[in-house]
Amino acid sequence: GSVLAHLTRTGTTTAVAFGSDSVASTCSLVDAATIAGAVAPRVWAGVVSMDELAPAGRRPSTAQQVLEEAETFINYARAQERERAPSDEESAPGGGQGTAPQRVPLVEPVVTPRFIPSCSAQLLT
Repeated sequence: GSVLAHLTRTGTTTAVAFGSDSVASTCSLVDAATIAGAVAPRVWAGVVSMDELAPAGRRPSTAQQVLEEAETFINYARAQERERAPSDEESAPGGGQGTAPQRVPLVEPVVTPRFIPSCSAQLLT
């Protein structure tokens, strides 16, 4: 089974996931959560960001490229969330009488630096 299915079976309601350094792979996590819908836990996920001390061939050449990849992922996750159909199970109470309920996002994109030594000062600022 998938990681999301395992988390659901064990009663996890929210998870933080460092995807990978691949935008496509981390977008797959968004797709899986979106397909699972209300039966999956909410996920805060991000592409692992690093521009120093990474294995050869595993890091982008510049901090700017890393930031662009993170932005691509964030835009993808937000677009998938906008396209997702709302359901009653996923709604939080509204702000008062006559206010529509607010939908709880299934996936929140986050910035996920790998760890400090693998990130330049430019990437962290």
